Amino acid sequence: MCRTTLHYRSLSPHLITKQVYLPAIEGHVPDKMVYAIQSFLEFCYIAWWDVITEKILSDLEDALAHFCKYQAVFQEEGI
Repeated sequence: MCRTTLHYRSLSPHLITKQVYLPAIEGHVPDKMVYAIQSFLEFCYIAWWDVITEKILSDLEDALAHFCKYQAVFQEEGI
């Protein structure tokens, strides 16, 4: 599973979603789809923050780049 460098400080709803939802779909959908969904969740979570530092902006750009890399899987799978 692809991972960004963002470190979580608490069990946020985002982290819980990643710990429950992503493992639940692994093996049932293509790996690229799991990566795309994970990157999308990561991007949304980071963009929701109140304060955006240079580090967080870099993490946001990384999440977007990962999503862009894998998002074509939805078209390939007809979704």
